Amino acid sequence: MQTPKMKIIEIIGVIKGDAAIKLQRCSYDHFDKGDCYQLINLTYAESIDGVGINVLENLINRGVCIRLFNVRAEIRKVIRMSGKEDIFKVYNEQNSHKAVSMFEKEIMEQDAAKDDIRKRDHPRADAFFKADFKYHPGHNGVISGRATVLDLSGGGMFAEQVLAMDAKTEDIFVPEKLTGHELYDMKFRLNKDSKPIETIGECVREFMDEEKLCAGIRFKGMRHEHKEVIREYVREAVQ
Repeated sequence: MQTPKMKIIEIIGVIKGDAAIKLQRCSYDHFDKGDCYQLINLTYAESIDGVGINVLENLINRGVCIRLFNVRAEIRKVIRMSGKEDIFKVYNEQNSHKAVSMFEKEIMEQDAAKDDIRKRDHPRADAFFKADFKYHPGHNGVISGRATVLDLSGGGMFAEQVLAMDAKTEDIFVPEKLTGHELYDMKFRLNKDSKPIETIGECVREFMDEEKLCAGIRFKGMRHEHKEVIREYVREAVQ
C-alpha cells in the first residue's frame, strides 16, 4: 500500500484569535494541495482559546484528518473543558518521527477517515473587502449587516467584524445567533474597479474572536457569471 501523503505543521506561540485564523488558512492551503492528513506539532504552542478550538473542529468537520502531538497540559485542559476530547485525537508521543509512524500506521491499517478525505470543491484565496447583507431575525424586522471578508471561494466566504444595524433605530450591534440565518441582498466587490456581485448567503458557523464576530458564509443560488468571476479571482490569487 502506498504511504499516505502527510504534512507536519508546527505551531509556535498561541492558537488564539488571529493566530488561529492563520492556522486555518495554512491548513486549508495544504488541503487544497492534496495534503489531507495533517500532523500538528504543539511543542512550542503555549495556549489555545475558543477560537482555536472552533478552528480545529471546523477543519476536521470539513474533511481534514488531523492528529495532535506534544500537547501541553494547559492545552489539554482547555480541550477537555470544551467537551471536544472525542473530536481531537492526541498522540502521547514527543518524538516527531514516531508520531509520523503512528499516523501512517493508523491511516494504512484502519483506512482512517477514508470517506471524508477529499480535495475541496472550492479552493480559497485571501481577500480583504466589505460585504453588505440583510437578514430577518424572527419578528424583529429587517436587519442590515456588514462584514470584512478575509477569504473567498466559489462556495462561500469567511468574514470577521460582522456588525448589524437596526433599520428602525439605526443602532449598530454585534448580531447574536446568526448561524442558520439566510443572508439576502448580499453585495460585494472584489476590488474597487469590479462590478458588484449579488447573491444570497447562509451563515453556517460563527464564533467570537475577543469582541469581533467571525462567520463562515455559504453562497446559495449565485448566478453562473458571478461564480465564474470569483473562480477567476481565486485562480489568479493562488497561482
